[in-house]
Amino acid sequence: MTVKEKAFLQKVKSNLILQHDEDDELLLGFIAAAVSYAETYQHRPEGYFAKRGSCMTPTTEQAVIMLWQTVNRLLSLDREVKL
Repeated sequence: MTVKEKAFLQKVKSNLILQHDEDDELLLGFIAAAVSYAETYQHRPEGYFAKRGSCMTPTTEQAVIMLWQTVNRLLSLDREVKL
């Protein structure tokens, strides 16, 4: 994992209020999916951000992080309803 990937993972974990490392591999897979979604949405070729050394614009980076914030909130709401 590159330094930039590690830093991005930490941003996502902070947004999700996660302090442990047990799910890092899972989160990295989710991040890859979110980045792929961002590339597709922006009509970029697959692997565009990886080829640039994971350099996303701050807006795109925040959008990817917010995807996880939204997912986390939706899952929390679903959990609350089932309780």
